[in-house]
Amino acid sequence: MSGNIQTNENVPGGRQQDDAAAGGQQSQVDLEKLARSNGWRPKAEFKGVGEWVDAGEYLRRNEQHLPIIKGRLKKTEEQLNAARAETAALRAEQTAMAAQVASSNQAVHDIKEMLTSAEERAYNRAVADLGKKMDTAIADGDVDGAKRAREELAAVTEEARKRAEKTATTKKTADDATQTRTDPAATAWIAADEQSWYREIRGAKGWAEQLFVDPSLKHLGVADRLKEITKLAVEEWGPRFPKHFKTADEDDEEPDHPHHVHIGDVAIDLQFVVKVGAEMNIF
Repeated sequence: MSGNIQTNENVPGGRQQDDAAAGGQQSQVDLEKLARSNGWRPKAEFKGVGEWVDAGEYLRRNEQHLPIIKGRLKKTEEQLNAARAETAALRAEQTAMAAQVASSNQAVHDIKEMLTSAEERAYNRAVADLGKKMDTAIADGDVDGAKRAREELAAVTEEARKRAEKTATTKKTADDATQTRTDPAATAWIAADEQSWYREIRGAKGWAEQLFVDPSLKHLGVADRLKEITKLAVEEWGPRFPKHFKTADEDDEEPDHPHHVHIGDVAIDLQFVVKVGAEMNIF
């Protein structure tokens, strides 16, 4: 027997087997490296739940479940983005509500004198209730509910403004009416016989006072304005209450003499007839 040591190099095909073994070892290293980058750990380092699997099985299972995991991750990301957008919207509504409350309070403060105590209390209660609605909507993540609360606040403020405006108009009308009644020309006009309609017809007084402050007549002086109101009163009230208004024909007619009698359309003076009859010895 020869003293030479036999190696794979001396065996037919031996070098190819060594290369294959070396290649397999390198492939295993690359496989484990890839698996590590995806979360796999060698058995000595494994601290997870469930059974440990080698790098190849780990990657095979990953490849099988990865689309499902990716789908879940995408859905989770979409939900997270939606939640972030909702949170941003809620914060925007909350900020807008705070600004609107401040604006509404200032607006109501400016018209406070024109609101009754009951109207002011009702406004304050409504604002407090809407503040609670907004807080509930924010806590529930209800963007639509927050928007509704803000819109309701705007409506409440607008209603308060309209009430104040109406009160201011009524007060101004009353003040103007008082000024009208104390004006010398107006005092004489009210007392005149021709204005019996103003004093006696129900509703005519208020009608005339509203008309007196009407913008269409504001350019006229008091006397001219009253003349225009008298003219309009004939059209408004004359057909229903003719006794309070003289027609042009009635103004042109001469009043009957107390000694006149009518035979048909002919007026006869009785005193004249008696005088003539006495002179002619008829009576």
